[in-house]
Amino acid sequence: MTGISKNIQKIRTRNLFFDALWMHGPDVSSRLREKISGIS
Repeated sequence: MTGISKNIQKIRTRNLFFDALWMHGPDVSSRLREKISGIS
């Protein structure tokens, strides 16, 4: 149970992080997308 709740917390924080990026504007999200595509 603790592992599952930890994963849910991670997902929630990740969603908050992305929501904040979207609020900052498309230039930030596009820059992040470039970083993600570079990593993967």
